[in-house]
Amino acid sequence: MPLYTPLTLDDLSKILKPYDCEPISHAHLSAGVENTNYRVRTRGRLQDGVLTVLENRDLSSAEAYAGLLARLHASGIPMPRIWRRRDGGHVSVHRGKPVIVSDHISGHCHDVLPSEFLPVAGRALASVHAHSSTDFLPDPVVRLGESDLQHIDSFSDSTFSSWLLEWHDKVCYVTEDDSLPRGLTHGDLFADNMIVTPRRDVVILDWENGANDYHVLDLGMAVLGLTGVGAIFDANRARLLLEGYQSKRVVRLSPDRLLESIIYAAVFTAYHRYLKHEIADRASGKQGYYREIPTFVDSLIARWSAVF
Repeated sequence: MPLYTPLTLDDLSKILKPYDCEPISHAHLSAGVENTNYRVRTRGRLQDGVLTVLENRDLSSAEAYAGLLARLHASGIPMPRIWRRRDGGHVSVHRGKPVIVSDHISGHCHDVLPSEFLPVAGRALASVHAHSSTDFLPDPVVRLGESDLQHIDSFSDSTFSSWLLEWHDKVCYVTEDDSLPRGLTHGDLFADNMIVTPRRDVVILDWENGANDYHVLDLGMAVLGLTGVGAIFDANRARLLLEGYQSKRVVRLSPDRLLESIIYAAVFTAYHRYLKHEIADRASGKQGYYREIPTFVDSLIARWSAVF
């Protein structure tokens, strides 16, 4: 991923001083789409850290996000611990950009999560949904608003625009049913947002979309993110994920409602892929990446009955 904010050891020394540590070495991490990440080794901390420059947040938003991360970790959610400054805060500022630091988690980040870890991922997501307190959670992020829908009409790929609008009209009701269980959600549970540790646990990264939202929609996003082989839905992978989820959290899943939630998550994700790679960052090398999602949805519909 692009290196939005290059940092030298001198820069890191200034940033890390309030955390009472001194950098020894650092390396840019390619993971992540929106932010700049470095792994840092320090004097003063036994564990390496991941320093994240929050490229798209102001200081107030960054402090709210850091507070969310701290509270979630303290409640036992499987995620990295965010570092606290000596003044009690979590956020530093470098050249006007907010910066946070969290524990580096040893393990492997897979492009495609191996099947054996899908039940583990399902159980991890169930532990997220079991979190009871919602008073400090942001509003839902996985939504297309009116301005987004109007923007779709301007896309140069008119076939894709029609696909987005048609499916949005069919399934958008899943974001409006207040009878559904809701609470803490991750909003982006793809393989590159998880670390498989040497103990074969799963640690969840990147909580930018964390919110108070419908659990079934979050589960739908996880099915989208974890069950494809290439651009094709794999029913066996979905069964493994859902079996892990239900082994930890016994809930009645409506196959139809879950299917429509997956499709809504697909529409949301496809829209943002198009914005990212066809408009905002054409140097990403991922032109046409968005086209995988309509293919996934076609195979999902064709194979969904094999899951249950």
